[in-house]
Amino acid sequence: VVGEIDAGTATADLTLSSAMDLQIKLVNDGYGQPYFSGETEALPDWANWRNEAFGFTYEPAVIIYNRALAPELERVVSRFELAKMLSERSLDMRNRVATYDPEYSGLGYLFATQDAARSEDFWYLARSLGDSGVQLMRTSSSMIDKVASGDALIAYNVLGSYALARARENPDLGITIPHDYCLVMSRIAVIAKAARNPKAAGQFIDFLLSQEGQELIAGPAFLYAIRTDISGEATAKNLQDTANGPLIPIRFGPGLLVYLDRMKRADFLSRWQRAMEGK
Repeated sequence: VVGEIDAGTATADLTLSSAMDLQIKLVNDGYGQPYFSGETEALPDWANWRNEAFGFTYEPAVIIYNRALAPELERVVSRFELAKMLSERSLDMRNRVATYDPEYSGLGYLFATQDAARSEDFWYLARSLGDSGVQLMRTSSSMIDKVASGDALIAYNVLGSYALARARENPDLGITIPHDYCLVMSRIAVIAKAARNPKAAGQFIDFLLSQEGQELIAGPAFLYAIRTDISGEATAKNLQDTANGPLIPIRFGPGLLVYLDRMKRADFLSRWQRAMEGK
């Protein structure tokens, strides 16, 4: 999109992405355009930035585990408890835990940097993961496959929408919403600055945020509806009603740009690599 706009060639009217930081950068760098409607104004403040970036899902980062092979992992309900369990069971959990590789996964990098900013236990957990020979994956689907097959017994920071969809097919997959706090991400819609049909793009955003659109998101799509008046398992309302700890949506805005800075990214990944080496 950036290259097409800079070159003055045709580009997409609307971009939809789970890469929250990159979508915010797109807007921050002047590649979006504002849109106003009753649907966008009804969004929570954290999910609407400058009336150019609009969230339309409410997806938790969860822990998943293999119920058939390790039912006791149901008791691992926080980052500290996960780190403690890995330290205490270093032999039998060796190579049996998975998480995102923040170097190669944009969403994994986002979750890891958000964790580091919020949790005093994060680097303790990172070192415990490293000591356990963690399997670093690029996608949530890969982590779910590992846990479902038994190649891993537990996985951390899996996208809850994908986990829920797979758990409906496989009852051996357990899902835990962390009790210390649960990060919530949102897919973001941005109308391109050079959109040839911005009206149609705005209408599609309104559909995504409408009751009909949100029911589709919560139903067939399993992406967790952001509207709190939508009922069902994959909804913000259900998460808010059933969570045993705080839900922390990742707020749209300049804060998401901090770790896109090259030096900050390099420093973070260097510290992560040291943690993977148990340092």
